Amino acid sequence: MNESETPEAPLFDGMSDEEKKLAMHAHGIAPRSAESPPVPDQLRTEMRPIESVKRYWRNPRSKQNIEKMVNSLNAYGWRQPIVVDVDGVIIVGDTRYLGGQARGDTHVPVWVARDLSKADAAAYRIADNRIAEESEWDVDALTAELKLLQELGFSELAELEMKTGFDPEELDRYLGNDAEGHTLEPVDVHAFPPYTWALIGIPTVRYHEIAEFVEAIAATPDLFCEVTVNDEKP
Repeated sequence: MNESETPEAPLFDGMSDEEKKLAMHAHGIAPRSAESPPVPDQLRTEMRPIESVKRYWRNPRSKQNIEKMVNSLNAYGWRQPIVVDVDGVIIVGDTRYLGGQARGDTHVPVWVARDLSKADAAAYRIADNRIAEESEWDVDALTAELKLLQELGFSELAELEMKTGFDPEELDRYLGNDAEGHTLEPVDVHAFPPYTWALIGIPTVRYHEIAEFVEAIAATPDLFCEVTVNDEKP
């Protein structure tokens, strides 16, 4: 089976065989083997000219980091389609659309939510953004993953920033680096007086966090008239 005979071919109508090949490679779409089950119509992705995709005029998420999205698209290609309604208006993926536009993409992968009513499409636009706000980082797991990325070759903060979307200051904080980017050893809070442990309230901290804590106390001496030390750990 050649590429023009793959089930994906109808998604690239209007393109030459070479354009199809380039587009599929750029967007991470591999030809599907004959043994694969058919893709349900409601999940079928189309490659559409970017100018045919329309932004929703009252997008409730108004602040987007286009530069980080461009970095992500450059690093990984298109891994998620833009979700649009039957009129081609974006429901989910406005930032991805803007990132593709910024880097000059002529075609973008699109999933058409034909089975959603106008009301459901409007609600989904809000829900997709709101539900993401409910998640929180597991700091220990995140730190371990960032260190793994360093071990796998992304040793420079600038490269980690481009690959993960975290700012250098955030990476320094999670990786325990000082202002110059040098890795700091964790400090055992038990080495400090009990009241320090109680005020910080975590089992280990980094040097720069201790420094910030001490500086905060030094800047507000009137708040600390008397300290009662409790020898018991909180």
